[in-house]
Amino acid sequence: MSFYDDVMSHYETKKIVKDKGWDNFLNTLQNQYPDRELYKVSMDWYDDMKYICKAKGVMGDVIIGWKERGDK
Repeated sequence: MSFYDDVMSHYETKKIVKDKGWDNFLNTLQNQYPDRELYKVSMDWYDDMKYICKAKGVMGDVIIGWKERGDK
């Protein structure tokens, strides 16, 4: 059983946001989870991978965990 909707590479996800922007990242998640009606995404994870990425949605949130460990 997983607590996450998806598990991604923190490094790669951060690179996507840096290269393409927050709006593009949210749009990608909206396309992956159209039934959730996502409208915003958390940002604390960008600077500190001890935080999950949470995309808020009208019909439920999307929780993303990291492949890498954040407990350095």
